[in-house]
Amino acid sequence: MSMSSSESRHSAMSTVSVELLSYQDSLENVLTWLLEAEEVLDKQFPVAEEVGKVKEQFNQHEEFMVELTRHQDSIGGVLKEGNDLLTDGKVTTEEEKEIRTQMSLLNNRWEELRVKALGRQSRLQTVLMELQQGQLDDLASWLTSMEERVEKQQNIGADLEAIKAQVEEHKAIQNSLEEQQKKVDSLQNMVVVVDDTNTESACAAMEHQLESLGKRWAQICRWTEEQWILLQELLMRWQQFSDEQTKFSDWLTDKEAVLADMRSGDLSRAEEVINQVRHLKSIENDMGEQVRRFDALNECGQQIVSVVDNQEAIARISALLEEFQERWERLVQDMESQSKEVRLHS
Repeated sequence: MSMSSSESRHSAMSTVSVELLSYQDSLENVLTWLLEAEEVLDKQFPVAEEVGKVKEQFNQHEEFMVELTRHQDSIGGVLKEGNDLLTDGKVTTEEEKEIRTQMSLLNNRWEELRVKALGRQSRLQTVLMELQQGQLDDLASWLTSMEERVEKQQNIGADLEAIKAQVEEHKAIQNSLEEQQKKVDSLQNMVVVVDDTNTESACAAMEHQLESLGKRWAQICRWTEEQWILLQELLMRWQQFSDEQTKFSDWLTDKEAVLADMRSGDLSRAEEVINQVRHLKSIENDMGEQVRRFDALNECGQQIVSVVDNQEAIARISALLEEFQERWERLVQDMESQSKEVRLHS
């Protein structure tokens, strides 16, 4: 009988020893993790001031919060093991006191870590939402300014120099657009957090603002691209028109001067007659090419007129072409008159 009682007590003590060792082993594991988590939290940098950095910190801290949640059951499990040991009353008074102290310490450290982590999460959310709202407001202001700039855009340039100036101005718009693109890209990954400080309606308003700004941004981008294509085409047309205009005008000026000299020539001299015949033949040979040049100039002018909505440009091109037409006809008349004079003295 005494043998059985002794074995029973030994069996109970063995069970308690195993449960106590299991509790202590679990406690050691969670305390080790808790220490590492405390160090990770303490080593985190202060909340940044740049939205990209804050997003990075926010995402890193979210991973840390997930880690806390994952270990929450482990903490609860250790506290339950300790509480079971105390409830069963199978540990010594000294062991009970130690377990209570350990459980209190574990619970306090866990709560302190949790509160500290939640505090950082709240700060990150607040700063991130404020910075993102600032980005939205900045973009809205920039878009309004750009829309006003587009609205005030002058008509397409009335000459080559005006077009060149508009091309340079448009390059500045493109540069501004490229700089703004980085901020827009950042907003595409906007983090919206619903908590005590950010209600669902406030977050919905922010998302609606982002959607509205996205449409306005797309319109500005589309206008910028279309305007650039138009300016490049017109720059090419105006450059071609200017080049052809200069060549044709120079040719007319040169031949007008030749005919003026011929009119003052002494046709009683055979040598002068021969020279004038040669000059007239040369001008006549050139005329075929110049007719093609004038036709090309007309066509180029018409292409510009068909694209630009600028009465000054249309009037200037029309006046220039009319002037060339008049000079051409006058040159032809002068050639006919001089040819008659030459024939009379041949």
